[in-house]
Amino acid sequence: MENEKILFHIYGTGSQGKTTVIKKLYFKIKEEFPNLSVIEESLSDDIKCVVVIGNCRIGVESQGDPNSRIFKSLKYFVEKKCNIILCCSRTKGYTIEAVNQLKSEYKIEHFRKYAERDISKRKYADEKFVNLVWSKMDLYIKEISTRTVV
Repeated sequence: MENEKILFHIYGTGSQGKTTVIKKLYFKIKEEFPNLSVIEESLSDDIKCVVVIGNCRIGVESQGDPNSRIFKSLKYFVEKKCNIILCCSRTKGYTIEAVNQLKSEYKIEHFRKYAERDISKRKYADEKFVNLVWSKMDLYIKEISTRTVV
């Protein structure tokens, strides 16, 4: 993980719960690291933000549909020198291409999101998915945030 930048990418077809997962992960970051600094935060139906935890900058974007701000947000997060980016996209097309264009600068962890067909099990399935992504994100956040800057 030394000097590594990473992009956590949630992808899937429409209406699979990608935005819900991004929101839950963002609020998990805020819950687990209450002393973080917020550089930018735009909260509505979607989230776009940059937060700082120690030496770690995290960019979060919940819009991942074609014709959304994902393209501008990814460029913005790179300009802001985010060590970690959390975003989503569709399974194919321009949105996933925009994510993959960052592979020379960022290690990309892809997570495919499917909606649980059984509505009674959907909340549990979403929480399980959030916990899977969080288990990896948390390690990076802790390692990068405490890293000594030379």
